[in-house]
Amino acid sequence: METDNAGDDFSAAKQNDCPAIDFRPAKRWGASKQDVWSVINEGAEASRIKPCVNISGWNPPEFIREAAKQALDRFECNKNGSTKGRSRLREAISKGMLSVWMAFLIPGDEVILFEPYFDQYLDGIYMAGGVIRCVPLRSPAKADIAICSSSEWTINFVELEQSITSRTKMIVINTPHNHTGKMFSREELRHISDMSVRHNLILLSDEQRTISVGSVGKHFLCTGWREAAAAAYEQSLCNGFWSQTRTLVREKMIRLCQVFQELDLPYTIPEGSYFVLANLLKVQIPRVYRTPPHIRDRRRDSLLARFLIMGLGVTAIPANEFCSPEHPCLGENYLRFAVCQGDDILDLAKARLRRLQLYLTG
Repeated sequence: METDNAGDDFSAAKQNDCPAIDFRPAKRWGASKQDVWSVINEGAEASRIKPCVNISGWNPPEFIREAAKQALDRFECNKNGSTKGRSRLREAISKGMLSVWMAFLIPGDEVILFEPYFDQYLDGIYMAGGVIRCVPLRSPAKADIAICSSSEWTINFVELEQSITSRTKMIVINTPHNHTGKMFSREELRHISDMSVRHNLILLSDEQRTISVGSVGKHFLCTGWREAAAAAYEQSLCNGFWSQTRTLVREKMIRLCQVFQELDLPYTIPEGSYFVLANLLKVQIPRVYRTPPHIRDRRRDSLLARFLIMGLGVTAIPANEFCSPEHPCLGENYLRFAVCQGDDILDLAKARLRRLQLYLTG
């Protein structure tokens, strides 16, 4: 006579006969260290002082929020559309870094990045089977002691040429550059374009033998959503959004950088973007400050970022997290600050940053 547990016994026996399934991530991901955004956010949550700066603080403009509300009321926006995307959106934007890498990269193809690079490029390239080669943007010799322009960060074109191999498929460039704010000059772009043609490379860019990719989130301050993108781009061409935004960001950049001038801390004036790189070589982390074990093996800029979060209540992103192991010292003195905040938050950050005076070396 069968018992109520007979079925369970059969299932257990069947499971025992089957080999165990390995649910661990693929080896290409297994060695990945914790990303910088997780490290910074964990620090911000653990800080006694609610940190300010570097977390996007602006709402998207009203005309974009209104377009999103209207889109929710339209039937065609709430059903499956063409697999190629809505025609209106295709006309307004070109987007999809991962789509480009998956479409064009064959495993083993090499992709050249200018560093400091945006770290989220890495996983997309690795996922497509690509291999990353890095060419650094070099800061000017005076960067440790004086204010400089992002235009003074330069490419060594001999170094770029030497990085190209028979496996190179693509160069990635964005201007203004993330993270320095550098606008590549016409001459620099011509050099890169000529190399792309000469070596038959794809140039993935936000501008030219290019595949152009833009960012709705960065343009319109809505990194958490993509609705109403087409309407946003269309309306921005005629409502003064771009000129107003340039003026606003410039004013906020000047506002925040006043504190770096007060402290005699060099920084890079960006030609574009709402990021500013500050050189904190003169800042000495106090010996009494204890760095958590899980970030002790990171470079100096990561330790500085943690100290600012926990000790001052100011969040900044360590620049060396966007540099390759081949150039480990490239960004170790720099922290990246974002000025996309209300003036009250920027003023609070300045007040807190003035406490760095206690930790400056001669």
